[in-house]
Amino acid sequence: MRGWILSHIEDSPSISLLLEACRARGHLVDLVHPKDCKVEFSSDRLPSTTSTAIVPDFVVTRMGSTAPLYALAVVRALERAGVICVNDAASLERSRDKIRMTQELAIPGLPMPASFVPSRGSRASEALERFGGSPVVIKLTRGSKGAGVMLCESRAALQSAMDLLWSLDEVFLLQRAVTDAFGSDLRLLVFEGRLIAAMRRSSTNGDFRANLHGGGVATPIVATEAQRRIAETAAARLGLAMAGVDLLDSPREGPLLIEVNGSPGLAGISAATGLDLAGEVARLVERRVGAAASISA
Repeated sequence: MRGWILSHIEDSPSISLLLEACRARGHLVDLVHPKDCKVEFSSDRLPSTTSTAIVPDFVVTRMGSTAPLYALAVVRALERAGVICVNDAASLERSRDKIRMTQELAIPGLPMPASFVPSRGSRASEALERFGGSPVVIKLTRGSKGAGVMLCESRAALQSAMDLLWSLDEVFLLQRAVTDAFGSDLRLLVFEGRLIAAMRRSSTNGDFRANLHGGGVATPIVATEAQRRIAETAAARLGLAMAGVDLLDSPREGPLLIEVNGSPGLAGISAATGLDLAGEVARLVERRVGAAASISA
């Protein structure tokens, strides 16, 4: 088969793994940047690109919250032309914005830290009253690898951060800090509704965040039944065929869902678990293309 890895990040280790895995299985695959694609809105014609001559049977989307909004238009055009896209545009749209994602996941059965979006000009004391005191986590609507996430440990620090973000015309989310889980979190990888890999990420520099790009270390884990259920439910809720689900492992409260990533990194969790997760993505795509072909036959 022929395919694209569609991404605005061209030097990602995950992309290298995906290209290698797809090519090892005999597929002709190229990396394509969304901004190299021309979309004709008046037709169902496939987006054209000058970066490759490959006409894709499938596309693996690697576009998290930092991807340009135009990238979603490219994915929609590919889908209209009959190309299998993993993940698809609808699920990416639900997961790329932290506020939209949190709204979608705020359902019974998915335990999450209390969160809200403050109205412009409101006081930090309102958040502290809702959350039972400081610290408080601020999350920008876009951001990955721990970027755009801040910890405010006092009322004054929270008020200053809120005022600064409003002056920059930013919209942001406030979330109760789960202090007994600082410096550690869990990443669970869910493919087609099923948990296939899990790891614990631990900070090594005292940061409350545990992202590997920030110096964290990864160790493989066997997820509990509760962790597995939360991860699989969250991925299904967002419609993601491929999802990285982040949980906090609170000794007092149990597992808490904090985020779902529609473009999860593969390098760190592959190294931690020893699993061929890029190969799993290639097999997932093959199943989807085969299922579509059998329906149209």
